[in-house]
Amino acid sequence: MSPIKDHRGANARAETVRLRIVAGADLKKFYEFQLDPEANLMAFTLPRNKEEFNTHWKTILADPYVTTRAMVADNSLAGCISCFKCDSHNFIGYWTGNDFWG
Repeated sequence: MSPIKDHRGANARAETVRLRIVAGADLKKFYEFQLDPEANLMAFTLPRNKEEFNTHWKTILADPYVTTRAMVADNSLAGCISCFKCDSHNFIGYWTGNDFWG
């Protein structure tokens, strides 16, 4: 299992990591995750404003050809992962909250 930062910022190991269906309540945390400047720098992305973010996720969740799951580490929402096609190729994309890096 990969190390995560505990509530004090110290490295810890997750006891359990699992994937589950994305719940509507997850989107608030996903929005916060994508605002992180360091994450955007690493991913070569720009954060979306709230309206753009909601439109993006509405499209993702409605697309039957996209599989998206919430990542949960020790019962804390850690990020999301998606499988999708682009130009006839399969891709996997993910976003992990800064507290779960390492």
